[in-house]
Amino acid sequence: MVELKSIYSGGDIEDSDGAWENFEIYADDKCVGEVTVKTWDDGSALIERIDIEEAFRGRGIGTEAIRMISDDHDRTYIVPDNADAQRLYERIGRETSDDVWMSLDQGFGVYSV
Repeated sequence: MVELKSIYSGGDIEDSDGAWENFEIYADDKCVGEVTVKTWDDGSALIERIDIEEAFRGRGIGTEAIRMISDDHDRTYIVPDNADAQRLYERIGRETSDDVWMSLDQGFGVYSV
């Protein structure tokens, strides 16, 4: 079972910079990673960064955390910064060509989840 526990939030959802929230990711009551999410008042969210401890990777924990976040927003985007992340996001989302989000591309595409 995967749970997200908020550990920090800041910013203003109505501001053009959006609001930030940082969560710890728990699997079976053990903290196994963190995720940072930026949100705006139009219902969109950007998963800024997600990190799962190496010993817990490959178990679907990151995928479940991403799905939990995307279920809470109208549109959720994620930007991989390496080939491993890109493979995960290709599997659970679809690449987008929306100009607003493409400005964040780090060479591995931008995905909508």
